[in-house]
Amino acid sequence: MENKKLVLALFGMCIFLFVFGIVDARSAVREMPSSYIPDQTIHVVITVTLDSSDVNANMEEQLPNGWTPSNIITPNGYFVVGGNLIRIPQLVGPMGIGGRGQYNISYNATPNAGVTTDAIFSGVIEMNNGDVADITGDTVVTGTG
Repeated sequence: MENKKLVLALFGMCIFLFVFGIVDARSAVREMPSSYIPDQTIHVVITVTLDSSDVNANMEEQLPNGWTPSNIITPNGYFVVGGNLIRIPQLVGPMGIGGRGQYNISYNATPNAGVTTDAIFSGVIEMNNGDVADITGDTVVTGTG
């Protein structure tokens, strides 16, 4: 009987920890439309979730060839654009201030004139401990022109 109470108590504690977010998870998920109209801008949002062991993270987002990013918004205001690549160093702060929580990055992406093919977006997030993960979620937008 005593073992049964112990098992129930442990089970209840696990559910409590899960429900209240003490169980950590890391992710970076991209949301964007499934299609685009040539020469028109689409809006992209990436939601990054860091766990309690993450002091900070760096992110790179690679737009397809022939696409240009604009109106980039990051949690810390820092980003570097090189052609169709967006780099966000120290995602949540200039000196590693941040950590566990959700952070949104958003930007507009515009295909150059004449681009009508399906476009593949890709990216990675690198945690402060060196772990690297792909940005998941939406990766392809289909040209409708």
